[in-house]
Amino acid sequence: IWNNNFATHPFHMHGHLFAVIFIGEQGQIPDKSKYNTKNPIIRDTVSLPGNGFLVIRFIADNPGIWHCHIEWHVELGMVMTFVELPNILKKQT
Repeated sequence: IWNNNFATHPFHMHGHLFAVIFIGEQGQIPDKSKYNTKNPIIRDTVSLPGNGFLVIRFIADNPGIWHCHIEWHVELGMVMTFVELPNILKKQT
């Protein structure tokens, strides 16, 4: 998850917990050898550094259409939406 803005921003996944595998600061290049895959911190919210990035892992087991709820993030174009388990969603409608 890349933050192309100078400011630190909260990243939250409603309905999920995720493992924080790596937090990259400005100018850092992702280095898989430094990823914490054995004992990562588990969170539902983490700070995304300005001009930095996050590497997370989560289990996609909560059907829904998930998106950012921070309105000023939407206004700045920093929004993402992902559809989780679309086949189950189709059966529910």
